[in-house]
Amino acid sequence: MTGTLKIWFFGTGPFGSVCLKEIAERVPVDLVVTVTPERSGRGLMSRPSPVERTAVAEGLAVVRSRDVNTDSDLLRRFEEDPPGLILVVDFGQIVKEPYLSLEPVGCLNIHPSLLPEYRGAAPVQRAIMEGETKTGVTVFRLVDEMDAGPIAMQEELPIPGDATAGEMLELLALRGSRI
Repeated sequence: MTGTLKIWFFGTGPFGSVCLKEIAERVPVDLVVTVTPERSGRGLMSRPSPVERTAVAEGLAVVRSRDVNTDSDLLRRFEEDPPGLILVVDFGQIVKEPYLSLEPVGCLNIHPSLLPEYRGAAPVQRAIMEGETKTGVTVFRLVDEMDAGPIAMQEELPIPGDATAGEMLELLALRGSRI
């Protein structure tokens, strides 16, 4: 990734938040796209996502979207001034065309597992529950099928016997943001 390549970041949760912070410290992120907050908790307060909170703290431009595939404002922005790369991390939405065909780099996902093992949700939790001794992080290009695109990079990490899923996710987010 270079400073001249326009980068968008699609993310929502804590794993994505850690990745965004690490990435934004090294390369400029031009736009952060996250979900529209839902009302939750006592008093049904509207709370921004962990990624939005990180983006605001880092001084990054943020767009909220219920569905990036049908959001006319975001699609217009994409058509008029497309990025060269979209990083999709812990987003919670399935990203479709026209984003998937983006040139020159496309949409890359940072996933906390050694794909093709443990696709989908909760890969670290499932690896720990099944007694795995290793896990890892995979960076791959998004395609129409979930967690199935060509792998760009992988890094394997041991799972210490006393590790929690939260600790492993933090470590995998840090590593995934740097490979």
